[in-house]
Amino acid sequence: MKKYFLPVLFATLLAAPLPLLAGSMTPMQTAAHQLQSDLNQALDQSTFNARQRYNLSQDAAELVKAADRRAQGRRMDRRELRKSAKELLKAFDSGSFQVGDVSMLNSDFNQFKKSIR
Repeated sequence: MKKYFLPVLFATLLAAPLPLLAGSMTPMQTAAHQLQSDLNQALDQSTFNARQRYNLSQDAAELVKAADRRAQGRRMDRRELRKSAKELLKAFDSGSFQVGDVSMLNSDFNQFKKSIR
């Protein structure tokens, strides 16, 4: 479990700094970053193994990446975005998160989904 902690931390840090330093983020970026942050906190109390936690963190980082690309006026990889979103939703419904965390994550995801439009 400890060997996956640093890669997850670095992936999170690499995904976040540019938009955060820029000051103003789009609603999609804000929603993606909120989802990523809440997911990382919820994973600490989940029953997922280290590999699953890493994969879920990568899925959340993919949403952030897509939001950042869109904010820069570049195209998002919609196929990758859908795949990551599907994996996250499957994890939310798996019963491996605490009940309060699931409602928070679903709310964050719905906010992200609304911001795409």
